[in-house]
Amino acid sequence: PSLLVCHDRWNSFFNTSDFLRVCTAKEEEIDFDRDIVHCQKTVRHINKSASEGCNWCKCIQRAFMLHNATNEGFLDPDEGCTISLSRDYLYEPTPTGHNSYLLSLRHRNLASDSTNCHLFAFTNHNNIAASLVTAQPRQTILDTPAAVQEMRTWLADCRLHDCCPLKNDVVLPTRVIEVSPAASPDNPRILVANGSQGQYAALSYCWGERPYGHLQNSNLEEYTRRLDLLALPQTLREAIKVAKDLGILYLWIDALCILQDSDADKQHELATMQRVYRNALITIVVASSDDVTNGFLQPRPQLYTAYTYTIPFRVGTNLFGTVSFSTMKEIAHEESLEPINRRCWTLQEQILSTRSLYFASHTLQWRCSQGERNLSDSLHVTRWRNSIQDMKYGVSYLYQSNFECWAKTVADYSHRSMVLSSDKLNAIAAIAQDFAPMLGPHYYAGIWEKSLLSQLLWFCDGNAPRASPYRAPSWSWASRDDGVYMITALELAEHDTEICSIVRVSTQLKENKLPFGEVISASIELRGGLRRARLDGTPHEFIPEKKKPRLVWVDKGEGVFEGQGTFLTTHGIHLDNFGLELPIEVLGMPLVANRDGIGSGLLLVPTAEYSYERVGTFYQTKLASLHQVHEVEITIV
Repeated sequence: PSLLVCHDRWNSFFNTSDFLRVCTAKEEEIDFDRDIVHCQKTVRHINKSASEGCNWCKCIQRAFMLHNATNEGFLDPDEGCTISLSRDYLYEPTPTGHNSYLLSLRHRNLASDSTNCHLFAFTNHNNIAASLVTAQPRQTILDTPAAVQEMRTWLADCRLHDCCPLKNDVVLPTRVIEVSPAASPDNPRILVANGSQGQYAALSYCWGERPYGHLQNSNLEEYTRRLDLLALPQTLREAIKVAKDLGILYLWIDALCILQDSDADKQHELATMQRVYRNALITIVVASSDDVTNGFLQPRPQLYTAYTYTIPFRVGTNLFGTVSFSTMKEIAHEESLEPINRRCWTLQEQILSTRSLYFASHTLQWRCSQGERNLSDSLHVTRWRNSIQDMKYGVSYLYQSNFECWAKTVADYSHRSMVLSSDKLNAIAAIAQDFAPMLGPHYYAGIWEKSLLSQLLWFCDGNAPRASPYRAPSWSWASRDDGVYMITALELAEHDTEICSIVRVSTQLKENKLPFGEVISASIELRGGLRRARLDGTPHEFIPEKKKPRLVWVDKGEGVFEGQGTFLTTHGIHLDNFGLELPIEVLGMPLVANRDGIGSGLLLVPTAEYSYERVGTFYQTKLASLHQVHEVEITIV
């Protein structure tokens, strides 16, 4: 190991008791003031040593480069640089172990005098350092007997987890694929379950542009006899293979288990989606592919190794192994970029599933309530915590309120795309059904009965017009085609008092058997103060082509209040559509206020006498003469 670094780094940094503590200290015993190793060298010395092959100095060079300090003209080459290494707990890579470190660089030419670089360690299982650094090199070959055995082990282990629901035989969905019939194991077929019981897997995937081979009335009889695998898209063939490899008798795939040319069958099966994914033994999630023809078992790209640095790792007084370090830029997996996470329908499939085989673009993962496991203990790092994992078990999460989980769900969902605009409420209906015992029972086009007024204070990016044709009322986030945020509204609900009353809420469902699904009309009647105002705009300092909205109360002369555009602040004005022509006369209806007379509410424009539609929201505006406003009853559509 000493040959991996320069002689000076070996003596002053790696072969020290400080480095031993950094490597071996248990998490619960770490003293961040003590368990850190330092050394000091000039930039010129670091560059020279790196050019001569010192891997640690190369790693330091990379850290400077990532922070725009790439040459000696920027950093005084003869100025001393202090280098520190400690364990890091800002990020939580998997597997758990001594796999995350913080490299700190201090130099007076840096903008903030110092900079930090997060490093992530991995090694081979036969390396002596593997007793502490548990992460292995990324495993990118997924279709192997060893991978099948590991998937089987994950499933067997999960059955023993106290926090994971034990899946005994359940009533099967209306139709399932019998992956290996006893009479003809190599010829899967569609089975009409007729209330029979068993265990089944479900598939979550993206259809793509031109799916084919799906179930129709014309091929139903043929498919119940035999599925011609060569006539199916690659993803569906491989899903059947995975289910068979795992010894799971049945598989549910929407394209093969729902009659795609029957609206009646679609509506019937849509009402069962919550049960389909909740009751599945496991969900096979094809995260990496945007088209059903691509498949998901092909090898993944290898980790880019040009910026991976192998260095000594001290596990005892005179005992060294080796580990490899990569920076966040090289190793991080951006889950939000996976094709599966850009599609509306797949969100409910992932959240409702109790356990998943997640075929990501970098490797294969197992996910359940117990946590995450990676194929061959591959190192997995994400820059942002997996919000789907938060939402997936959100209804039972002790440290999050049910409303917070719902708000995160809506935010994630609203940034996804769908082919049919009318599916906006349908594609989240199964999740809503899951939340109903906590937030319902009544649900109005995406808005829950409890804390309803605060939920009306959602705001959006404002970059798209309201959906057309009609799919939801203007007061529902479901009427929007851009990103929606509810957290601010729910924070207000915790501290503010409702100053408006709900008279009546009315929704007309398209299908009565889908109580959380598509609506064809909806309205809400409120009783409260209505204030005349004018919306005009001033040039936006950051987005010149847009105007920053400004709200002027005109009935009481309370002065001007400027909005904050699209910024996620706790105060300001948010227009639902930045294309709204300004100036415009509006009415403001405060919904909640605090004891200091600071209120938040809706911005409305009339559509008929005493009938209005929403065009935006205002937050934490001073309402000094609120008590003087005459109350009226209005209908918002």
